Amino acid sequence: ESDTISAISQQIVLHDRLQGGVDLIGRVVAENTAQLELRHCIVIGDAGSGKTTLLEILKSQHPQEEVGFHLGVRKNIPLLALSLPSHITPRSLAQQALRAVGVTSGLNGTCFELTERLCFYIKQCNVKVVLLDELHHLLGLGRGTSKGANARLLTARNWIKSVINDTRATFVLMGMPEAFELVEDGDQLARRFTHLYCLEAFGVPTAENTDLVDFVRELVSDLVQLPYFDNVEIPESHSDDAKRLFAA
Repeated sequence: ESDTISAISQQIVLHDRLQGGVDLIGRVVAENTAQLELRHCIVIGDAGSGKTTLLEILKSQHPQEEVGFHLGVRKNIPLLALSLPSHITPRSLAQQALRAVGVTSGLNGTCFELTERLCFYIKQCNVKVVLLDELHHLLGLGRGTSKGANARLLTARNWIKSVINDTRATFVLMGMPEAFELVEDGDQLARRFTHLYCLEAFGVPTAENTDLVDFVRELVSDLVQLPYFDNVEIPESHSDDAKRLFAA
């Protein structure tokens, strides 16, 4: 029974909304290989809309590996995923990113020194995508003043811009809907983050809105492949099940 619950918990139904986000990011990464000035993505959505699931799909599509070369072995990290902490500084984010690429020593330098090392490792590890999750935590630095952007927020945005400029990685910012203003208010970031994707939770199933019905149909077809569901018959209509799932 515990194995079955574990298997169900790992089921991902790549429905149209998730597939749209995966396709957009993949397309932007492919386009950036030929672009002089790179374009980047921002993904927004309320809690429970599928941001974490989208991240897990991207991770599975960009697995890490160790590559041998004449001096030994180095890491190949196609996707570098970072979650912004609630109390963030550019220096702490540079430290976190360096740990994520396997650097465990020399992390007590200045923000400038750490950022230079980070940009070096992003190139060295062939990082194609840098994903910054929980972007809305930047709002904790202050939304701004009558004279312009809050100084700490401006510093953080400038740090992101500098790393973008110094690498050829595609950046994906991900967070709650209110995080969009962090990009929209900054001219330098707005010019770079030209692709916006909005994830939304499923609405109540109706004759016109069949998203959740389609999701339930795909989910059930996956579940019946598990041994625990050997004797289950798949009903022809999932609209009632979709309504129950929505209510739950």
